[in-house]
Amino acid sequence: MGWLADILVANKLWLQVVALIAVILGASLQFVLSRVDVREAQQAQQETRKSYQAVLSRLEVLQSREGTRLYLEDLRVEALKKHLKERQLTELESLLADFSKAFQRKDVEALNKTTDAVLKIIPTDPFFRVFKYVATDRNLDLIFSGELKTVQVIRWDWLVEGDEKAELRLHTFDEAGNPLTLGPFTNNAMSVLSAPLGKSVKIEVRSTGTGRFKYYPRSFRIGWVVLHKQKDGSWQPLENYAEYDPFFRVGLGGYVES
Repeated sequence: MGWLADILVANKLWLQVVALIAVILGASLQFVLSRVDVREAQQAQQETRKSYQAVLSRLEVLQSREGTRLYLEDLRVEALKKHLKERQLTELESLLADFSKAFQRKDVEALNKTTDAVLKIIPTDPFFRVFKYVATDRNLDLIFSGELKTVQVIRWDWLVEGDEKAELRLHTFDEAGNPLTLGPFTNNAMSVLSAPLGKSVKIEVRSTGTGRFKYYPRSFRIGWVVLHKQKDGSWQPLENYAEYDPFFRVGLGGYVES
């Protein structure tokens, strides 16, 4: 094997050049491949972003339709974006469109089917859980006739004793983005909201007097209930038709977070 060693020694410089070229080519190929991977990843991200924005745009359209107008308030949409994957959000958007059409047609069978499908995606959704109660009890006709209606409510825990008065307010924004204050509310067991909530909601609690008062911020809940129209025109909540969202909580600074 001495002759092989002689050849290697004689061509050492040439072999070093070849090895260097191979290293350079390998590094160049790796660089090119990495650039291709980055470009493909960027294109995939752009397509995903476009698809996601398209879903959100369709949800905005559904915010103005009968049947889904109350459900798709800004605060709810923000929570959906945060808790659902794009595939789930796309599926939900399609179901909500079907729900709105079925509601306008007063198609009980289609409403039942769509409600079940939504609850498979979000089992804890208070709006559709309440709607399911009404459907199960075969009272959807009373919804269509106006004898029953679904409204958004809030509840919280506080201690008010002696000569003390307390009230709670919600600071949010209307559809035009203008500041909106709801309240004051004094019924902490269940208070009906007169307007949908914006993307930002802040809780304000006040108490005055000489009694004892304590408020429990983490007890605050947002939910839905069915109201029954009375003979005198007033509305009575059906408490067995009430559900509250487990995702909304009051965080630092009194803001509602999901």
